[in-house]
Amino acid sequence: MDRSHGHETQARLVHPLDEILAGIAEGFIAFDNDWCFTYVNAAAERMAGLSASSVLGRPVLDALNIDPTNPFHLAYTASKASGQPVAFSAFADLVRTWVEVRGYPYPGGYAVLFRDISEERRVHRAAVALRRELEAVHGVNRRIFDTSLDLILVVDPKGNFLRVSPSSMAILGHAPDEMVGHSATEFIFPEDLQNTRNEMRMARRGQVMRQFDCRYVHKDSRIVPLSWTGVWSEPERQHYFIGRDMTERLAAEERQRRSQRLEAVGQLTGGIAHDFNNLLSVVIGNLDLLEDRLRSDPEAGPLAAKALDAALRGAELTRRLLAFARRQPLDAKVVALNDRVAATMDLLRRTIGEQIKIVTSLSPDLWPTTVDPAQFESALINLAINARDAMRGAKDGGRLFIETANQQLDEDYSRFNADVVPGDYAMVAITDTGSGMAPEVGARLRAVLYHQAAR
Repeated sequence: MDRSHGHETQARLVHPLDEILAGIAEGFIAFDNDWCFTYVNAAAERMAGLSASSVLGRPVLDALNIDPTNPFHLAYTASKASGQPVAFSAFADLVRTWVEVRGYPYPGGYAVLFRDISEERRVHRAAVALRRELEAVHGVNRRIFDTSLDLILVVDPKGNFLRVSPSSMAILGHAPDEMVGHSATEFIFPEDLQNTRNEMRMARRGQVMRQFDCRYVHKDSRIVPLSWTGVWSEPERQHYFIGRDMTERLAAEERQRRSQRLEAVGQLTGGIAHDFNNLLSVVIGNLDLLEDRLRSDPEAGPLAAKALDAALRGAELTRRLLAFARRQPLDAKVVALNDRVAATMDLLRRTIGEQIKIVTSLSPDLWPTTVDPAQFESALINLAINARDAMRGAKDGGRLFIETANQQLDEDYSRFNADVVPGDYAMVAITDTGSGMAPEVGARLRAVLYHQAAR
């Protein structure tokens, strides 16, 4: 074979390889066994800021002015010594960026391929940060879901519970696993069902937050009023609801309304009692003068005395009405409640009638109590009158029970009765045998008066 022809073939084989190495996006550098540059492609010149003509034939440490302890150089020499390729990623001071490097030893020297991975690294770090952030948000949401005092529900478009917060046990008496997979219709108070469906339908159409009230039925059958905030998520195709138990708030509002009504009645009562007291003052004054003049008259004298006594009793009643209206300060004293109950028995019998039997059960060791005696008697009589009205029509006339006992009320009790301070109390309970009352009224059949014991 012609040797010149062989040289032409070799030139043609090398030329395509040069074109390939020059055109690749990765940097390519080759060294001989003395670590002198033998090849630098265009990508390596661009990324490293080198000129191939200035480094070819020169030792790498001298050409790049790097220390023998340079980690890249150490990795290459270790790879050359072992005869095994090496691959790693690191920050390269030469190119001032992160690079991925692959080194290949061969008998005539060493070849290095490297590429810029700074953008990939940035994207990866951003993805890792986002994943961690999402995991943190998910963790916070999980803790909120698990510890919320409000009821949190995740519901599908058909109204089936997908997730239920643990607070369902405290609010509805149902554990979450007793509700998940069930329809909301099994728990919603029937009268509120249609309104709830309408709210869910409007949320799906408008995809805006909805606020509405809907009552649920507790496991013990009582009704629980709930104020809801709900939103529809189109991507998940799920409703998210947060329900706040309004039982205590509504009870507080009712107590406030009742207090306002009592205040209005007190103002009216006080105005009437004040005017009546003025009239009685004139009547008592004139009767007092008349009694003096008629004292010697055996017929008219006793009549005048009785009239004066009745007027004085009317004045005492007016004083009580003024005290009720808070236009007269309470006259609190340390008293024995059993004695006050006994002293009121005659008046009670005349007030409610002889047909109703009064049964007493008075504790012999009842604590002494600080109370306005007149106010106490007035409250006792009012409760007896209410009991009499509740027993109208009873064949045997009915029975009225009056009981006294010592009681110790703790903080748990005071939490549900805001006006009560924990401590020692004397109890007076009034119970009747009336029937036919509505449940909410029947719950008040046993009226309990607590007065702080003066111990």
